[in-house]
Amino acid sequence: MIYLDHAATSFPKPEAVHDAMQQFARTMMGNPGRGGHSLAVASEDAIARTRRQLREFFNADDANRFVFTLNATDSMNMAIKGLLRTGDHVVTGVLEHNSVRRPLRGLVDRCGVRVTTVGCGEEGTYSLEELKEAIETNTRLVALTHASNVLGTVQPIEEIGAICREHGVLFMVDAAQTAGAWPIDLRELPVDLLACSGHKALLGPPGVGVLYVGARCGLEPWREGGTGGRSLDPLQPTELPAALEAGTPNVLGIVGLSAALDHLRSVGAEEIQRREREHRRQLRGSLKALPGVQVYPEEDSDGLAVVAFRADWLPVAELAALLDSAFGIAVRAGLHCAPGVHKRFDTLPDGLVRVSAGALTRESDLESFAESMSQLAGEFC
Repeated sequence: MIYLDHAATSFPKPEAVHDAMQQFARTMMGNPGRGGHSLAVASEDAIARTRRQLREFFNADDANRFVFTLNATDSMNMAIKGLLRTGDHVVTGVLEHNSVRRPLRGLVDRCGVRVTTVGCGEEGTYSLEELKEAIETNTRLVALTHASNVLGTVQPIEEIGAICREHGVLFMVDAAQTAGAWPIDLRELPVDLLACSGHKALLGPPGVGVLYVGARCGLEPWREGGTGGRSLDPLQPTELPAALEAGTPNVLGIVGLSAALDHLRSVGAEEIQRREREHRRQLRGSLKALPGVQVYPEEDSDGLAVVAFRADWLPVAELAALLDSAFGIAVRAGLHCAPGVHKRFDTLPDGLVRVSAGALTRESDLESFAESMSQLAGEFC
């Protein structure tokens, strides 16, 4: 199979990820912090090592501000519901994934939180002026994606974060698509909360995510329970990461993420970003050369190797199914859990076909995709 659905999850993983997880599961996996025996200590050490790797990978100050979660959705729920209260105002945008939209809507209905949703331009990026105008005196949070999971367009988070700091507002970035694919420097970027998926461009296994909690943030616990220490305390500890990590963590997934981070560092952030840009250029170029194919956005901007399109000669679901059944190419058709994007670009109700390359995508994979699309265009157009 030619796998071009990396925006959903990366596949295959680096061999080192499989090897590390198998070895740990067979020889060292205990319950971290729940005992003084060698397996419990080995598991605790593995988690601490991965936190240090995350601190280095994102150039942060404090490893303990990286909280392990289930996935990026869990991270964003933890941030949104741990921060916002009745009367707060939030600014978000039309490009956002349901992992942001739905928790915010739930708080609107249950707690009276108010939400302003800003639009985006034809190029698929947010307007700094519109964002600035949307901030009110009681705005608590600006919650935006780093890159659209449909369009791949990268947002100017450094400039957005500066606006937030200027107005005394917290800034949460959904980095589900960009963490591992695009450089993120937390000492340079004015970001307060960073939500990451471990299984996408970070190349780890499913079931592990990360939430970075900056020094300006204080979050109420998303879940409460055992932390492996201070068991006599009736309330959840307040210090990070224990405050937000109740229950047995996915230590095996964290070990896999650790191996993936080693792999990414060996390749280098600049090289990974170069590949993303080149893959995006190739994908958009091959699709725009075909008759009856519209690529979104029409005019390109800097972004990930995530490209959305439709053809006027075949419905998107049928096109994706044919690429799979006839050519063994995996892509994704539909709304991609981001209906605001499709409403903005008038692609409801069917959505678009999304093709997304990754760190291990080969040039021959992109060439095969282009040839297959050309063949389908010749047959159906």
